[in-house]
Amino acid sequence: MAKRFSFRLESVLKIRTHKAELAKEELNKVIAYKLEKERKKDNFIVEIKTTIQKSKRTSIADFQANYQYKSFLEEEIKKLEGEILRILEIEVIRRTALAEALKDQKVIEKLKEKKQEDYRLEMNQLDAIFFDELAINRFDKVETYFR
Repeated sequence: MAKRFSFRLESVLKIRTHKAELAKEELNKVIAYKLEKERKKDNFIVEIKTTIQKSKRTSIADFQANYQYKSFLEEEIKKLEGEILRILEIEVIRRTALAEALKDQKVIEKLKEKKQEDYRLEMNQLDAIFFDELAINRFDKVETYFR
């Protein structure tokens, strides 16, 4: 009966793979949040431009309202830029965590591949020994038959 390959650290590999997947999900959430903030910032910029274009021929009160609204949007843009910077810092942290998790996973995968290769070599050696013994036994039987 042939011996089956079993990797003792399979559970560790599963845990590390799971950690890497969690790190990927966390990074993707941060990236999605950053993109949402950037889209919001871009919308504010577009809104400022449309407000300026609308205010070509209006009254003084409209000019004041548009100026106040533009100032408000510029403040919101500054807040969003600060948030985006903090999100970028978090993104860097998540990327390093993901890289570390992937590195840990890859170490175990390489170890598994090495153990599989060792197993294949051992099985090939056992097969060679078996076939050598089989050939020797057949040769002995043929030689004793002709004596």
